[in-house]
Amino acid sequence: MAETEIGCSAIPAAIGGGVPEQDFLRILGLYGNGKLDLDALIGKTIPLEGINDAFRELDAGIDTRTVITFA
Repeated sequence: MAETEIGCSAIPAAIGGGVPEQDFLRILGLYGNGKLDLDALIGKTIPLEGINDAFRELDAGIDTRTVITFA
């Protein structure tokens, strides 16, 4: 943490400054209203039983946008 000359502190964020309680609701709202195309970010979907294959593909750089379904 670094303190400025006027006494303010700056705390670096390791992974960002998001607030999940607010951000997820906003993202879901945008998606629900058709203003955010999350579907375009999905490479493919696979069942949970295929998770080992998904990790192998990820490690090989084959498909890095896989969503695992639990149903």
